[in-house]
Amino acid sequence: MKASQIIQIDAQKSGIDPQKALAMLNYQAKQKQNLIVQKNDSLMVLTAIAPNTVKGYLITADKPMALSKSLMQFWEEIQKNDDIQIVYGQADEPNILKLMKLVGWPIEDSDNPKYKWMARK
Repeated sequence: MKASQIIQIDAQKSGIDPQKALAMLNYQAKQKQNLIVQKNDSLMVLTAIAPNTVKGYLITADKPMALSKSLMQFWEEIQKNDDIQIVYGQADEPNILKLMKLVGWPIEDSDNPKYKWMARK
């Protein structure tokens, strides 16, 4: 599935206008504000917020088994990237956070009040 299709499906599930979501991510990508990694039918959007620190946002159209594989691959990609040491996130969907922990993300409570969780390499 194309990234644009994944964004549209996820936006619809979240009650967000798919065209606005697509436009925002396209704008951020052109401004080089985001690194977008695709695995299966999921995207991990990583945005730098400080040196060696990013916030992560998951966009997915994966079924649960495929999503678990995607999450494992995202963490592997993050571990390979020397420029990333900490990932912060919001935990909008508690079941996704549980799945992240199950597949090996070292999730802990955030030390930054803007975010609910963090993962350090």
